[in-house]
Amino acid sequence: MDVLATGSELVSPTMGLSGNEWLNGQTGSELKLSSEGIRAMSPLSVNSVNNNVTKLLADNNTSVFGQAYLDRFQEIYDFQDTLTGILDQYPADESIPSSYLGGQFRMVKRLIQASTQLNQGRQVYFVSMGGFDNHSNQRGKHDSLLAQIDSVVSAFYASLQADGLEESVVTFTMSDFGRTIENNSNQGTDHGWGSNQIVVGGPVNGGKAYGRYPEFIRDGQDAWGNKFIPGIASEQYAATLCKWFGLSDTAVDYIFPILSPDRENAFTSRYLSFLGSDRVEQTLTIDSVSASQSSRDRTPEKAIDGDIATKWVAQGTGITFDITLAASASLTQILWSQAKGDVRQYFVDIAISSDGINFTPLKSVSSPGDTKDLVGFDLEGVEAQHIRLTCNGNNDPLRSDLRTWNNFQEIQVKGLA
Repeated sequence: MDVLATGSELVSPTMGLSGNEWLNGQTGSELKLSSEGIRAMSPLSVNSVNNNVTKLLADNNTSVFGQAYLDRFQEIYDFQDTLTGILDQYPADESIPSSYLGGQFRMVKRLIQASTQLNQGRQVYFVSMGGFDNHSNQRGKHDSLLAQIDSVVSAFYASLQADGLEESVVTFTMSDFGRTIENNSNQGTDHGWGSNQIVVGGPVNGGKAYGRYPEFIRDGQDAWGNKFIPGIASEQYAATLCKWFGLSDTAVDYIFPILSPDRENAFTSRYLSFLGSDRVEQTLTIDSVSASQSSRDRTPEKAIDGDIATKWVAQGTGITFDITLAASASLTQILWSQAKGDVRQYFVDIAISSDGINFTPLKSVSSPGDTKDLVGFDLEGVEAQHIRLTCNGNNDPLRSDLRTWNNFQEIQVKGLA
């Protein structure tokens, strides 16, 4: 918010309803609130205290130092009255549960409604809920906690929809750490590394999970010991939210220097694709294709010639089929059709690259085995210009000698441009 603040805000655009230091910046600090309202000096609600403070502020016989102190005190006193007067125009929405978490969201809703009067073009709110660090009996505790989150966030979103505010608000979760893969001896889990988060809002491209679902195997391909290795950087998660919030690429690189494309071993993209964009999905132009192996005249070009009767064919496992797009794009899905795709599954590993040299594995997929039509696979919005498909044969149900054959009849790539 140091980057985005205009300086005309009546109060800080970062507001915390639970103790934390996450929203403090270099030039500004968060405004601390409670679910009950603005209480810069909560003891003032006691009449005797309030009367004595009023007398103190009226004292004109104090020293220069004392007067400066009282002037500052008066500013805080007036500040509380001003904010309270604004918030009183927006009563709490009782459709949101009145629980500890729900009370915080009720106050957030009121502050969103008051944003114009507070001269705030953008706002960030921090709410919290504890109880997840369960080293014992985790299942029963988490079921209850997640049920509370479900009811409160669902009600909050419905409340925003009722007032036409859902497209302007994104709610997302954060955590200090994940949990281990395997239970400990007390039916709980210990501190881990990789984790998952939830994002809700009108601008969210929702209804799906982003990233690759990991193997729940200790010391497996997605683990370091008993801890998940993150598949997506937390900086990419945060940068995507910042980009939606209005930050430029330059500002994102300033806040998250690890995401700069100029770094060695740079990420394929600063951003993920879970938030909306002005760009629309379209079929991307394929500039060229190549393969590590082909069968006679069944060359890679046959897979992009628009003719379903022709195809690329190769025998073996680990056969690579490379696609170069005309330009880099945010890739949403790749589609292909395959001969005998209605009676067998084909096994393919998908990797992406920005330079055509260094490829990053994205996912391993299997065709459904029940259609010869185009079948689509999600590419998660990653930014890339090159796609590598590593073909690993099929599961032909009748002939084992055919299980090392691979083919593509037609390939299409879709993305945001």
